[in-house]
Amino acid sequence: MSLRTEHFRRLTRLGSLDQTLRGIDAAIRSGFRRIKLNVVVLEQHNDDEVLDRRVSRVLAAV
Repeated sequence: MSLRTEHFRRLTRLGSLDQTLRGIDAAIRSGFRRIKLNVVVLEQHNDDEVLDRRVSRVLAAV
């Protein structure tokens, strides 16, 4: 997965990032309390978008 439109399209083979994000927003608005997102990190494809685990823990605590 990628949050960059062109990367997302290439990685998902013509998927729409906007449509995916709208779907996640709709699930939240519909009352889903837990939403699981699976992410595959591919070296030289989307690995530059992954935060260092220490940084992500700090952000999650905020």
